[in-house]
Amino acid sequence: MSAHSLLRFVDSISGPIVGIRSAVHPGFWRRLRWYSTAELHPRWLDPQRKCAELRFGGAGWSVDKENSQCIAVTEAIERWAYRFCATSNAKSCGFDFDPTTNGFAALPSAMGLSPLIKHAYHEALERWALNCMWDDAGIYFRETQAEDSLLAMFSQFKGQLKCFTATLQGKPLESIPVEPVIFCLCVFFNEFGGAIPGSACAESAPTAVSRAMLETYVHLRAFSRLKGKDVSSIDITEERLLFFATERRAGAMVSERLRLSDSTGSQQTTNIVLSKHLPGPWNPEVNIYRVIVEGSAPINCGGVERFII
Repeated sequence: MSAHSLLRFVDSISGPIVGIRSAVHPGFWRRLRWYSTAELHPRWLDPQRKCAELRFGGAGWSVDKENSQCIAVTEAIERWAYRFCATSNAKSCGFDFDPTTNGFAALPSAMGLSPLIKHAYHEALERWALNCMWDDAGIYFRETQAEDSLLAMFSQFKGQLKCFTATLQGKPLESIPVEPVIFCLCVFFNEFGGAIPGSACAESAPTAVSRAMLETYVHLRAFSRLKGKDVSSIDITEERLLFFATERRAGAMVSERLRLSDSTGSQQTTNIVLSKHLPGPWNPEVNIYRVIVEGSAPINCGGVERFII
């Protein structure tokens, strides 16, 4: 991924991206991954999201600093596209089905449309699978080995990380062959009896597990910082993070919904209701695509006792 093609989107005054930050994790003396964040201009922030830590913008992980920055900028462009669509042509972008960022995806145009469409579909399936797991206990998981190279990042936290995967049967989508999709849910069961999640969908189990582990790590760090802040006016996602991380019965609540099975077969998924390429001012450098699947509830649906973060 080339940083040069994304430079026009970064401007400290006019945006849409006004700044990039990068740090190495878990620390300077043990550099396992670079984590970068890209900050959106205030005019493109989601007024419904008032997060103290899980901010509305872009983020990216990589063993290479510049690549992590490119991933972060691309995701920030995806968020910008979401806000642009919300304020200009919401209905044509599926906001009547789901008014959140669910199913949005962005990739540099040089990578082509097929990986982008898969990425958007995986984003939509991930949200659907989380809803299905929590509302109906409708996903059968197998406990899976965590990625050894990332486990050292969790040594600073007290508790135990567990990873679970499920194989989902994909639906026909454009000209892309029908393939199984791996859904991974990682849960860090902490010393308080709480549970902190991270999840991902991907074509392979190793990719899904590593992405879900890294998201869990981000949520763990966010919880650590939230503990010392005024949380009187935070977003529902951070309210849920605090609830599940501190509530002593949360770990048991999550475990009750984790249906384990020895089966390796694919599980049926829901139908696709929207599959659309979204043109806009991010072209020609970046492509945006959105997929929405039937029965997918928005992330802000329901109360605090909902394991969707």
